[in-house]
Formats: sequence, structure tokens, C-alpha cells
Amino acid sequence: MPRMKDRIRDMAANAFVVIISSLLVLSAAEIAARIFMMDSKSNLRPLEPYFVSGSSYLVHTESDLLTLAGSPAYYGYTPELRSYIYSPEQPATIYDRSNFLFQHELSRYEPSQIDRITRHSPSAIRIFVIGASVAQGFGATGKEATWHAILETRLRERFGVEDIYVFNGAIGAFISTQERIAYDLAIAPRNPDITILLDGFNDMFIPGIYGVRPGDPYQTGYRYRQIYDTTILSYLSKNSVLFYHSIGLLAYQRLEKNRENLYANRQASWSMGQGIVNIYTSNVDYLIRRGSDTSPLLVFFQPWRDVARKEAGLPPQSRNYWFYRGLTKSIRARFKDNPRFIDISSSFSDRKNVNCFIDLAHLNNPGQKILADAIYPYVEKEVEQAMARRAANPPPPPPQRRADDGAAQANKNSSKGAGAQ
Repeated sequence: MPRMKDRIRDMAANAFVVIISSLLVLSAAEIAARIFMMDSKSNLRPLEPYFVSGSSYLVHTESDLLTLAGSPAYYGYTPELRSYIYSPEQPATIYDRSNFLFQHELSRYEPSQIDRITRHSPSAIRIFVIGASVAQGFGATGKEATWHAILETRLRERFGVEDIYVFNGAIGAFISTQERIAYDLAIAPRNPDITILLDGFNDMFIPGIYGVRPGDPYQTGYRYRQIYDTTILSYLSKNSVLFYHSIGLLAYQRLEKNRENLYANRQASWSMGQGIVNIYTSNVDYLIRRGSDTSPLLVFFQPWRDVARKEAGLPPQSRNYWFYRGLTKSIRARFKDNPRFIDISSSFSDRKNVNCFIDLAHLNNPGQKILADAIYPYVEKEVEQAMARRAANPPPPPPQRRADDGAAQANKNSSKGAGAQ
């Protein structure tokens, strides 16, 4: 009996040593992870209740998230026990929820500048851009190398005036549902002369890659997990950098397996494809109809690398090219008789232009120029008509300088968003 007690005591002591050693090893690993890895919120964007994702397209730390455009503080919310409570500093305006669209690193005009031009330059031609990262100009080496900057310069040279502006309100990774919201919240209230929507690829690409429903932002499943998961896994993921990155590797493997199953299952891929076409074409049809003869909205169906490679006689590089190509054909067929849906996906079909892509869809500086060239003739025609309308019905003189609806708040939000990438 004493021998049994000794054995039990030894086993308990060994177990205690193992537990303590394991805890020490895990603690050391966690400390190392916090030093050498990014914290557990570093790859997120601010949660934006209307758009799902806020402004940032770059990697930020958790503390940075709280200062970005689209964060609670940006809108005047402060944490109070189990909620965030709004404390008004300035009167709220219709623009508040969407001003972050113009505060990304490739935007050349802040919201306050846009509204100042609107108030004090009534004869100006104002062109707004919505879309995702290709519309932003991602891939260009700077703001002035983007396609929208090139387009603005060409239009000013063509018409011999300086008051033609192209305002960029695109946000990386957006899909047509978010672009629809962007138009209603940010563009329509500003009475645009012309709106450019440059998109298409994300709606086809994101559902299969990120495992979300067609028309949903790519973070949707992740946000559901954040809100509804009350297990120990959720706690560890929020509080342990080591666990967060470890579970992230498993999550990527699971997404990859989900993609393989989706594209291997004919019924599932057909259903997904039909959903993508249904939602994208519905959103685009809505946006085109939201435009008018005096404020047209032009949709440009964007180029992407595998289309360029195929038309240049090169093999496509995406494993699922056949899927995206089928969706492209369905979307083209839906809008084949609509003059405001302009398919520029073949703009890079010359073999020498294939190298303008830095990845599946984004363009380098020469590619930005080719993109501007493809869009230019359609916008030039609309600008010419807008200027003719201006000449026939001259706008009233600008009002006296005063704080009008949105001006003070736009300035406040611009200052809050400064430094938000």
C-alpha cells in the first residue's frame, strides 16, 4: 500500500512538472508570438455596420483599428460597459457613414474638398468613381499614377478647363452590394454629373475563395463567427496571438478544401454561379437605373489577367478560369443591349499588355494608362454633354461661404481619418 501511494505521488509530481513545463513553454511561445507576429486583430478592417468593412486595405494593429476611418471613435462612439454610446460633437449628416470611401491612400480628394468644390464651383464637372481595388488604382506607384488621375488630366486637356474632377470613392475588396450602398450614401446625395462603376471580378471571385454567399462581403463568415461563437476557441482566438495564427492556418486549409469541393460538385458550382450572376446583375441594373440622362452611371466590366492571357493566345493561370469565364458570358448576355454597361475586359488582349498585371486583377503603372484609355472615350462623350447642359442652363453663382449641411462634419471626419492609411 505505501508503494502504491508513492507511485501515485510520483505520478502526480510528474504530471505537475509536465503541466508547469507546458505552461512555461506556451507562455514563452505566446510572448515570442506577440513580439515577432502581428497581434490577433492586425489583419482586420474596422467593422462598419452599413458596409461590413471600413476603410483600411493595409495591415494594422488592434490599437490602430480604433483610430481608422470607420472605427467607433470616427463616428463619435465611446465604450460604455457592454455597449458603445454616441456623444455628438457636431450635427450628424447624411455623408458621415460614407466619408471614409474618399480617405484611402490612393484618393486624391478628401470629403471636405469634394464638398467645398460642390459648394463654391457650381460650374465644375464632377465625376465620381465607385468600385473595389482596381477602381482605387491599386498597383500604381502613387496617386498621380492611377487611372483616375490620368483620366482627369486627359479630360482637362481635351476641354481646356481645370474644373473637371474625378473623385475616387472605391474601396479594396468591395463587391456590388457594397457599391450599391456607396452610391446611395456617398454619391447620389452629392448630385454627381457622371458616376463610373468599375467592377465585376470580385463578385465572381470572392464567394468561392472566402466561402461566403454571393453578394456578401468577404468578411461575412468571419464576422458571424466573432458575434455568435461563445466557445473557448473564440476566447483563445481573441486573446492569444499564438492561437490566433495557429487556428488561422487551419482555417485557410478548410477554405481551400471548401473551394475544391465547390468546384468539383457540378450542382454546387452551378448554384453558386447562378447566385453570383443573379445578385451582381440585379445590383448593376439597379445602379444603372439610379442614374439618369443628366446624371448617368456608367458600368465598366473590368479586365482581369486570365481574360487577357486567353485572348493573347496564352493559357489561363487560374485553376477555376472556366467558372469565371462562364459567369462573364452570362453577365455580358444580360447587359448586351444596355449602352451604359461597357465591357472593357478585353482591353489587355495584346500579348505585350499581359505583363501589366501584377496579380490576378491589379495593374502596374503602364496598365493604369491602358485602363484610362479604355474608359476615356465613353466618359469624354458624357462630359461633352454635361458641358453643353451647363452652357444652356448656367448654374447660379456660389453661395456665400458658410457652414452648410455636411461641411463641418465632413471636415471633422476628414481630420479623424487622417493617417487612416
